[in-house]
Amino acid sequence: MNIRKFTLVLPVALLLLLSTLALAADEYKIDKVHSTVGFSVKHMVISSVPGRFTDFDGTVAYDEQDVTKSSVKVVIQAGSINTDNAKRDEDLRGPNFLDTAKYPTITFESKQVKKTPNGMVAVGTLTIKDVSREIELPFTVNGKVRLGSSEHLGAEAQTKINRQDYHLTFNKMIEAGPMVGDDVNINLTVEAVRPLAKTAQKQEQPKNQDTPVRQ
Repeated sequence: MNIRKFTLVLPVALLLLLSTLALAADEYKIDKVHSTVGFSVKHMVISSVPGRFTDFDGTVAYDEQDVTKSSVKVVIQAGSINTDNAKRDEDLRGPNFLDTAKYPTITFESKQVKKTPNGMVAVGTLTIKDVSREIELPFTVNGKVRLGSSEHLGAEAQTKINRQDYHLTFNKMIEAGPMVGDDVNINLTVEAVRPLAKTAQKQEQPKNQDTPVRQ
């Protein structure tokens, strides 16, 4: 091959290589009907109050061959917070806590996925109100299931943050201690879905065990 042809072919080859690498991770859309963004916070030192966000969207790029090449991005509507108490939820949406009128969303976007002795961890930026901080989110992939024209991916994750770090500072002291704890335990269960190509669907179709005999 002469030099001129080589200089023409090389950029095309590089583009094809980059495209192949980009496609190595399958992209799934989080199914919020079968996913939970939950949390719990200590109340009056002696008990925990659970809650959840009911409105969120996100994508998971999952590379089964090399999970460290995977990524996740989630946008949560802060106003969808629900602790099954209307008065408390109104307070949590207000300026004492999330101030959802001014800061309508909470976001998390991973920067890397790494392997640790205890399992996989997504490292990324969590933004609440006007604060963005890097956190580590340990997670477990539960597996994949094909159903009809789609593939479903399941995962779970848990972590803990300090609400004071995100300017959620309001509190009230009682005899036993703070009315509201500083530590927020985050619990995530995720089911994400991607459509299957027609060729993949055909491969998954069960073969008939018995062939009908023509009369």
